Amino acid sequence: LAALRKEIAAGRRLEDRDRRTADRQKDRDPRLGAADDAARRAVDRLTGLAAPAAPARAPAQFAEAEKLIRQAVENSDDEELKEVAESLNIQSAPEGLRIQLIDQEKVALFPLGSSNMDERLRKLLEKVAQIIKKLPNKIKISGHTDARPFAAGSERTNWDLSAERANASRRALEQLGVAKSRIAQVVGMADRDPIEPNDPMAPENRRISIVLLRQRTNAGTEEVPIVDQTPTATETSLPSVRAQGGNNSSVTSTLPRTGG
Repeated sequence: LAALRKEIAAGRRLEDRDRRTADRQKDRDPRLGAADDAARRAVDRLTGLAAPAAPARAPAQFAEAEKLIRQAVENSDDEELKEVAESLNIQSAPEGLRIQLIDQEKVALFPLGSSNMDERLRKLLEKVAQIIKKLPNKIKISGHTDARPFAAGSERTNWDLSAERANASRRALEQLGVAKSRIAQVVGMADRDPIEPNDPMAPENRRISIVLLRQRTNAGTEEVPIVDQTPTATETSLPSVRAQGGNNSSVTSTLPRTGG
């Protein structure tokens, strides 16, 4: 017992010595303490979203998350990440904070017709994951394509492709530390929600959308995610087509040819 007490006392003396050393370093260079404090405050602001009053602070927390994501990308020395910096688009939406990773004219985050993501997209997702994994909000992931069709006779469609890309993004986020329990929706939107409706082939229509869904409380009860009103896009959710010219008329459809 006496030996154990000596070990505890020695450990405390070492902790006190380390603390005094750190304080002296901060006194010599105040920037060290300021940097530590700033980093700690940033983490506290993000993790504070889990507190009971979180829904009321959500706008501020979303703004802080947006700022930190942008800084992580802009301050990176990775040349590949700099190439896709302009592909990052973040904006507040009724359903929550929408983070979009968008194709550019000379930057394809996925090869055409493929769900194998470019390494630059993976690096961009890594920066996003570093921040959003600290938050408790449920997450919706949606994939979007342009209107470029698949080859004639192919059984694959842009519904398949957009869903596969969304699912690939989900897997990447989970591998980067985002909890599986936070994924609320993974949907494929094909070309049905274009950024450039007047140019259905525009590269900007090809994108991955990650939404941190807003939270709310019901009369002080536990927090629940707001129900997302965006319809889930599936081939069976498309409106039915009424045949023209009576019961003998037929309705034909065109299969995609190459995929966007």
